[in-house]
Order: sequence, then structure tokens, then C-alpha cells
Amino acid sequence: MAPRWLLYVTPTLAVCATAMLVLGPGRERPAIGARVWGIPAPGSKAFALRIETVEREFGADRTLPVENLTVEVSQPGKILGSWQGSSGPDGIAEALVPLTEPLPAQTDIAITRGKTWLARGPIHTTVASPLAFERHAVEGITQGDLAIRVEVDRGVLAAPFWADLVIAVSRGGEPALNASVRGVIEGAEVGSKGPTCVTDGKGKCTLQIRPMWHAVDLKVQAESDTDPVDTVPQAKGSWEGVLPVKPGALWLSPDLSLVVSPVPRPRVYVSALTSAGRAAGWAVDLKRTDTGLFEAPLDAEAIKRIGATAVTVAGDPQEQGAGTVTWPAQGGGQVTAAPRVEMLFDGVPFAENLEKKRAGKARLASVGVVFAAGILEAVLLVLHSRAMQAALSAHLARASETAEDAAAASKMTASAATRAFTLVAAVGLVLLAFGAVAAFAMVR
Repeated sequence: MAPRWLLYVTPTLAVCATAMLVLGPGRERPAIGARVWGIPAPGSKAFALRIETVEREFGADRTLPVENLTVEVSQPGKILGSWQGSSGPDGIAEALVPLTEPLPAQTDIAITRGKTWLARGPIHTTVASPLAFERHAVEGITQGDLAIRVEVDRGVLAAPFWADLVIAVSRGGEPALNASVRGVIEGAEVGSKGPTCVTDGKGKCTLQIRPMWHAVDLKVQAESDTDPVDTVPQAKGSWEGVLPVKPGALWLSPDLSLVVSPVPRPRVYVSALTSAGRAAGWAVDLKRTDTGLFEAPLDAEAIKRIGATAVTVAGDPQEQGAGTVTWPAQGGGQVTAAPRVEMLFDGVPFAENLEKKRAGKARLASVGVVFAAGILEAVLLVLHSRAMQAALSAHLARASETAEDAAAASKMTASAATRAFTLVAAVGLVLLAFGAVAAFAMVR
């Protein structure tokens, strides 16, 4: 007969093992996945991706740094390119994946950390909306014989950064040469050359200003000694309007070497754009300067080398914040339309499903432990019951000296049917108890 203590030790060990499996490997841990952002550029020889590493727990997401990231871009049967690196403290990594052949319309991406999958799935690289450049005039009221047009040279005014205003003066549709221009400005500082300028052969001149407020009033007065055909001795004109200043805008120096934020930000996100799409990206840390601004250097040579025609600077990885600006990278003009990064693939649900499967396997193992322990306990109970019944019958037989004593002893032992019912009930209760433990392990 099996030792009696096994009847008590088996369920105890089974419950302990189940608890260890359910609360240890069987517990769902926070799932760490990766989101892929970018601007599709089919046909390019490199894929510029912005990787966001995210931890999801109980439906809530937060970014976190992840080291030893590996990004692979592939098609069935071949790898087109790979990249290795780490995401920063904000969970952002800028990956430039060189490709062995032009980027196809559909490709697969896989992101791993060691042997752990963070994302895996297809990416459709549709053509992004094109960049558009146009010189826009600032709206204002013009009076007099001279027509005056005011343009912001780079398209955007940001406080407190220097910018050039291009003043174009004309008369009768022809440029007014050598016209004297004077500006009266409220809400901005004027450059070292002062508020006056003289138009050139194209009828244009430049005033340098530095907005100090988000609303700058400008009055321009122009005076020309002669008209284009030198038949009218003098002409005058004026323009009055409000210059648009973008609040909180990130400023990019004209030589592309410096990005500056007027408000505290830990990092800025940079996208170098070409006519094909996003050619490269950077996430740079800002540092406070003695002027109270926050700035970071950029690799201007790298931006020029890839042939970028515009550069987007943003205070958030999705490039949707109020301070996001797309600056022209080659010459003046306003960027009237520019693509923004979009989510190409969300690997967080994929990582969450992997974590659920891993935890489910551990819980399934705990159910196996409970099932085996339940069968063992039932077998032990049957064996122990039979042994105890046999021992009781033998003891009563030895104690019976007469036929009457034997008849009385037989009444003290249960019938076969009663013993079977009692045994089945006991085994059923044991299995029910172990079943409840198994159910707890599965739903936990």
C-alpha cells in the first residue's frame, strides 16, 4: 500500500506548483512592441523609418528605451536590408535601412530585440503626397500709385528669430527701380541696417526683423522718383497689415546647421524630405543656452548630400504638434504642402498576442500538473480505501470467536454497493477540487 502521507502531500504540491506557474510564467507581463512611422518612398535605395518602442500593460501604453534593436526589411525569400541600434529615452529610434534593390510597393518588416519579436508584418509603400513650394504674399491693404507686396522670405515667422521680409514695389505692373522703402514695425525688432531699404533692378528689397510677439503690425511706405519709363516725376504708395507669427514654432537656421526651440523640449524630431519622400531622419537632444532658448546642432552636410528640398522639425514623433514647421532647404519660398510621417505598421498588438500565447502555454502546463495530480490522488484514494477495508475485515474476522460474533461483525462493514458509491463520491469530490484549481489556472 502506498504511504498514507501521499494523500495529503499530493494536493498540497499540486496547488503550490499551479500557483507558481500561474503567478510566475503564467502571469501576463507587459508586452513590448514597436510602431513603425515613416513616409513611403517607393523606388528609393534606402528606407528611413522612425521606430517607436512601446510597452502595453492592461491596455495602457507608454514609450520606453530598448537596446539592441534589429530591423529587417525583406520580401519572400530575401532580405533587402537591415539596421541595428537602440531607441532613446523617449522610445524613438531613427533607422535608415540601406536596401540592396529599389524599395518595392509592398515589403515585410521585422523588428527584434535579441530573440524577442517586437513587430512583424507587411508594409504597403504607397506614393506620398508631393512637396509644394510657392511664394505667398502677406495679406494687407495697399494705397497709392505704387503697388506693394510683402513676402516672408522662408515662409514662416517664428519668435524670437530673425527673418527677412521681401518688399516688392511696382507701378503699372512694372518693377519700381530705386524706390525708397521704409517700414514702421510694432512687435518686432529691426536688423542692423534699419527699417529702410532701396529696391533693386527687380523692384525688390529686404527688411530684416525679429518678431518678439505673436502679432506684428507692419506699415510700409514707398516712394519712387520716376516710373519705369521716366515720364512721371514721383509716385507714392503704402501697405499695412499684420504679419503672421507661428506660436511655439521650431526654427531651423538658413544653413540647416542648427534647430532652436523657444520653449522647453527634451528632443526634436527632424525629417529630411525630397520629391520622392522621407530620405532621412534624426532625433536630437536640445540643450538650454544662455539666451534661454533650447538648441541642437544638425548635420547640414548630410542633409545637403541626400538632396533634401525641405526639412520638417517637430516637437513630437508624429509631427502633429503646434510647433511643427517644414522649412525650405534650398533657397527661399514657402512650403505650402508637405507630407507628415504616418504609421506604417503597429507591432504592439502583435507583441501583445505573443505575450498572451506565452502566458497561455505556462497556464496550460499548470493544468497538466493539476490533471496528473488529480489522477494520482484518485488512484491513491482507491488503493487506500481498498487496503483499509481489507484490514478492517481481517481484524473483525480475527476478533470473532463464534458464528454470532461473525454475523455481528459483517453488519459493521459496508456492503459492496455502499463501498463503491462512497468511493465514487470521494473520487468525484477530489477531481472536482482539482478541476476548480485547473479552472483558476486557465482564467488567471
